[in-house]
This record gives sequence, structure tokens and C-alpha cells, in this order.
Amino acid sequence: MRVTNNMMTSSQTKAISQNLTKYHQISEQLNSGKLITKPSQNPYFTTKIMGYKQEISQKEQYQRNIDHATTLMNEADSSLSEINSVMLRIKELTTQAANDTTSIEDKQAMATEIEQLKKTIQDSLDKKVNDKPVFAKSDADVQNVEISSSSSVDCNMYYDDVTGSNPDIFETLDKLIETLNDPDATSEDITTISEQLTQHENQILSVRTKVGAVTNRLDVAKDRNENEITTLGSLLSNIEDVDYAEKIIELTAAEVAYSASLQVSASMMQQSLLDFLR
Repeated sequence: MRVTNNMMTSSQTKAISQNLTKYHQISEQLNSGKLITKPSQNPYFTTKIMGYKQEISQKEQYQRNIDHATTLMNEADSSLSEINSVMLRIKELTTQAANDTTSIEDKQAMATEIEQLKKTIQDSLDKKVNDKPVFAKSDADVQNVEISSSSSVDCNMYYDDVTGSNPDIFETLDKLIETLNDPDATSEDITTISEQLTQHENQILSVRTKVGAVTNRLDVAKDRNENEITTLGSLLSNIEDVDYAEKIIELTAAEVAYSASLQVSASMMQQSLLDFLR
């Protein structure tokens, strides 16, 4: 087949266009830091990238949920620690009051202090985070959040689990205050209430144990999510991020190829002109 000047010119123009396109593509990759700057460049990897990003986004939401739940658990533990300290002081006062040598005036002073300590317990139980109660008084107050694709956790302990019932902790303290203010109350009366206080202490300890168990579960879930996010990030980087050293070499090669194609084209045009003049 006879190769005409038009065929050679067309072929060389195509080569120039291809080399220029490749040069621009590599330049865009270097500027953006991404291997794929348009979905049409690689639909398969574009789909993979979107999938990885969606998974990472979901797991980052799990992390935010875990952080929120952990904050509530920490607040619950702090409140229970405060209540436990208050209960120790109340038990100390109750033990002193049960001593037959304690005067009615001293008992009344203890009752006044216990009244204030009762308010401290109430304040601890009424704590809120972002205007949401730490201790749920009903199911409507319970915040349940997803911590993975297959599990969720309740972020709250129940108020009644801490206070107990029949009698609750406040009813017991009111009875104690009333007894300490009663000149006719006996040491046995105070001791009976002290035993009820011990039951409340055990109840508080039980709730605090639950808080610790939930916190441990959240810590495990957080570590697992962090590891999965790191793994997904590596997989995403492998197909999305530019290796700058490698791309600079490719850019240099593309620039050389483009320059060479221009030189060849110029040489062909010069030769064609000479042929025409002859």
C-alpha cells in the first residue's frame, strides 16, 4: 500500500495528540495527588474507591457514636464515684449516731449534714450531657447507638437501678434524718437504717460494675474500628493516591515523547515542503 503524505501527517498528528493527552493526564494526577481524576478513566477502580470511602465514612460515624457513649459512661462512673463517697460519709455519721454516748444535739447536727449530702446525691443523679440525662428515668431517655454494623449499645444506666426501690435511697435517707431528729429513737433504729444503707451501697456498686463492663466493650469496639479504618485507608491509598517519585519519572518521559513527536512532525513537514519545491 502506498503511504501518502496525508496518511503520514494524520498518523503523526494522532501521535502528538496522544502524547499531549498523556502528559496532561499525568500533570493532573500530580496536581491532585490522585491517580483517578475522572470516573471515566477507570470505572472499576472508581467504584472500588467509592465503596472504600463509604465504608470509612460509616466506621467514622461508629467512632463518633462510641465517643458519645464513652462520654456518657465516664459521666455515669464519675457520678457513681461521687455518690459512693457521699454514702461512705453518711455511713460514718450513722455509725457515730448509733453510739449511745452521742447526744441528741450531735445527732441533729448529723441530720443537717445528711440533708445536704442527700442533695449532693440528687445532683449527681441529675447530671446531663448535651442536655440529655446520664441516668435514664424512662425508656424514652435511653440513647442507643450503633457501634458496628452488627451491634449497638445503650448509653445510659437507669436512674431507678441506682436509687433502688421500696424504699429507694432518698426514702431511706429521709427516714434516717427523721430518726436522728427524734429524741426517742434508739441505737437499734439507727442500726436498722444503716443496714439498709449498706444494701444501697451494694446496689450502687452493681451499677458501677455494669458501667465498667459497657466501657470495656466500647474500648474494644473503638480499637477494632480504628484498625479497620486504617486498613481501609491503606487499601484506598493503594488505588487512589499518587506515587510522586514514580509519576515525576512518567511525566518526564511523557514530556520527552511529546517533544520528540513535535520534532518528528516538524521534520516531516520540512521534507514535504522540499518535495513540493522540487
